[in-house]
Amino acid sequence: MLAIKMIYNNEKGFVLPVGLMFLAIIAILGTTAVIITTTDLKIGSNYRASELAFYAAEAGIEEARARLHNNAANPIIDGYPASSQWYAYIGADVKAQGKGWDTGNPMHVKVSSLQFDLDYVVTIRHQTDAFGNVLYWHDSDGDGVNEPNTAIGENIYFVTSYGYSGTSSKIIEVEMARNPGPLINAALYARGDVTGNGTALSVDGNDNCGAATAKNSIYTLSPATTTLSGSPVVGPTGPEQGTTNIDILAAINNLRASTTVVITDDESNALYGDTDNFVTCYSNTSDPYNVNGLSLSNVTGFGTLLIEGDLTLGGGFNWNGLILVTGTLVFNGGGLGVNIQGAVLANQTIDINGGVDVKYDSCMVDKSISILSVGIIRWKESY
Repeated sequence: MLAIKMIYNNEKGFVLPVGLMFLAIIAILGTTAVIITTTDLKIGSNYRASELAFYAAEAGIEEARARLHNNAANPIIDGYPASSQWYAYIGADVKAQGKGWDTGNPMHVKVSSLQFDLDYVVTIRHQTDAFGNVLYWHDSDGDGVNEPNTAIGENIYFVTSYGYSGTSSKIIEVEMARNPGPLINAALYARGDVTGNGTALSVDGNDNCGAATAKNSIYTLSPATTTLSGSPVVGPTGPEQGTTNIDILAAINNLRASTTVVITDDESNALYGDTDNFVTCYSNTSDPYNVNGLSLSNVTGFGTLLIEGDLTLGGGFNWNGLILVTGTLVFNGGGLGVNIQGAVLANQTIDINGGVDVKYDSCMVDKSISILSVGIIRWKESY
């Protein structure tokens, strides 16, 4: 019994297995740490590559957006705006061919990317409906909100950008369109009554630059009417009364993001823009508050004039482009008169006195709209 007890109490050689056990545990922990660290590094590396691919795809979208702008320095030319077969590609030849670019197809346009640090290829086509009809972007019902339609407006472009970084890739799909501006059905449109006093009044709905079909001279939203005295010259049609209800405030909100000049007080002897630099002028007569609304005289402007509130135009006022007013618009054309080439839309009444000459001009309207950025309609990341 004593011998057995001595054997159990003998601890010689015990340190070795314990040490080996601890070494095994340490080895397992070390191996696990290495595996976790390596996995984390791979995850981090893959995440970084994925993010870089996403940023590259975004850059492709922005390049397409910039080059579809009317005033782009390096534009993508859409020579077939009514065709569903037109395609444009941005990027290297090999990758563009991999996305469908056919060098022998006259409806295919390919341009090299302006970006050298990021790797992407972009395809651009016209968006179509379920029947294959090309879709356009325009406020076709006059509510101030643009919507897809198959008749009028700016092309809706379906843009797909493929971004790459290492073995990672990302795809972004976007619908975009140029801002078409408000619905214009007359040289002078009002939701309220129009009154004209004097013989030196001329409102011409014929296109002054000859590029578009004629519009009504004066159009009011029923039951508003037009009352003219003297011997004004209006044509080729109108004055007309109808149901076209254009939401002027919504149209202003749609355009004001392009504002380049904010007018806060009455102006005289001012110049806004020039023939080569159309601008967007905006004024809210309640901020700061102007009890009589905004008054402009001896002012020359090129572009879009957006007024929230009342507006009075005095002698020597000359504008080339669009004028939108949410309140009452008064023309006091004494002296040098009031001269407008473009189109005028007012939310309430229009009162015309003295020498006033309003000519519809689609070229001036188009130049006013052309400075607006290409807008994003829908955006999604696709895998």
